[in-house]
Formats: sequence, structure tokens, C-alpha cells
Amino acid sequence: MVINNKAFEPFLDQNGKIKYDKEGNVVRLNDRHGSDNDVAQLKATFESFFFEVTVETNLTKFQMETSIRNFLLNTGMVAIILMSHGSNDEIVGTDNCYLSIGEEVLPMMSNAECDHLKSKFKLLVVNACRYVLPS
Repeated sequence: MVINNKAFEPFLDQNGKIKYDKEGNVVRLNDRHGSDNDVAQLKATFESFFFEVTVETNLTKFQMETSIRNFLLNTGMVAIILMSHGSNDEIVGTDNCYLSIGEEVLPMMSNAECDHLKSKFKLLVVNACRYVLPS
């Protein structure tokens, strides 16, 4: 499974309105141009090893969690690649909400959560900068 977040929603202020910088530009994370090329190469590589590759694009935090959980229920071995902006131990959904790798993603892949994957191959790749989001 590849999750490729490449376009992000604008940041909102406390009142739920779109934030603007001093020049009047919408405040948002930069789009991740070129990530489609990375996805195509990853897909081809994993398919050459006979993996069935699912690609999900532009998911919110909740959608990432749901997609990962559903994927884990229906697989015999796991290779998950998360591509997005990030910050330390976290990856960012298109809604600018953080998904914690250590506290949320890894526990989903644990033997306690995925008994059917006990003693099976599990690979998690995170391709994300460690960007600090504006407050």
C-alpha cells in the first residue's frame, strides 16, 4: 500500500476561516510535485516482487488510519509506504492533522492488533520531511 499525500488544505484560524499571510496569500503546506513519479517507481518495484499494490492519494488523518486498518485486515504480508509532509514521529494528512507513527501506525501493525500477521513480513517506509507546521 502506498499513501501519497500531495495536495493540502489551507490552514484555518480559531474561527474556522482560511488563514492568509501578510501578503494576502493562503497559508498552506506546499504541494508535493513529482511524488507521482516516486509512486510509479515504487509500484513497479513492488509489483516486480509480486506484491499487489494499492495506491491511495490525498487522504486526511482519519482516512489514512482507516485505509491502513482496512489494508491490514486483508493482507498476508505488509509493505506500507507513507508519503507526505511530516514532523519528527508524525505524518501529515491533507487536513493538516498529524498521524503519529509510533503511537498510532506501529500499534496497528503489532501482533496484538494483527494476530494473523504474527511472524509475517512487515515493512513500513515513511517518506516525509520533518517540517514544523505553523500554529
